[in-house]
Amino acid sequence: AIYGDSSAESVLERAGITAARSLAVTVPDLFAARGTTRTARRLAPEVDIVTRANFPGDVNALKDVGANETVQPEFEAGQEFVRYVLRRQGVSARETDSLIRRRRASFYHDIHEDLVYREE
Repeated sequence: AIYGDSSAESVLERAGITAARSLAVTVPDLFAARGTTRTARRLAPEVDIVTRANFPGDVNALKDVGANETVQPEFEAGQEFVRYVLRRQGVSARETDSLIRRRRASFYHDIHEDLVYREE
């Protein structure tokens, strides 16, 4: 564990950002998440960064500073409730996935357009 401000260059360097393939920024504070994402992108231009957007309006703010993907937890939880209810009502997995994929693309303004969940 490394203790410190994750937006600080020295903290990200100690964590090995330049060798990292992925970075998950899960802090719910937009200011901190933006700072971490911006610094990480500058230090490691190729790293894949996924961030948490506490509010729907934060999605684009995080993408603008370099996030590859952004997840809004309350929206995603709601999607899983919808998936559960539709499947229990007999809606096929294919149709359910299609509905959720379209809603996700609309919500994230096409940020997650290629994100598809499949039933195992």
